[in-house]
Amino acid sequence: MGTCEYKNEGGKLALRNPAIGEEIYLPSMLCDDHMRIVFFGGRCTITEILPSISGGKKAWLVKVEEHNGWHDYLKIMSIQEKLATKYKDARAKWVPDACFFDDPSEHWEGY
Repeated sequence: MGTCEYKNEGGKLALRNPAIGEEIYLPSMLCDDHMRIVFFGGRCTITEILPSISGGKKAWLVKVEEHNGWHDYLKIMSIQEKLATKYKDARAKWVPDACFFDDPSEHWEGY
């Protein structure tokens, strides 16, 4: 699985380019005005890549099969180790009719 692979370039840690078909972890997300979680985090497969520039540096936005939205690849990669520990082999899933939670922070990591 291709997660969080860094390489040393001149003493700095640099992320490799994302790839179509690469599996990454995404966190659970609050997706409506009622603090309802409708995307439960886990492993996802990259389906689209949009090259970008952020702060004058190379960046990417990625879409995954499990969630219809763009995600900041560099931010996501910075929390892969934490998410891998939490979700292990669980696949992410979109659940538009998800229930309400008393404390969304129990399920939402944000990024």
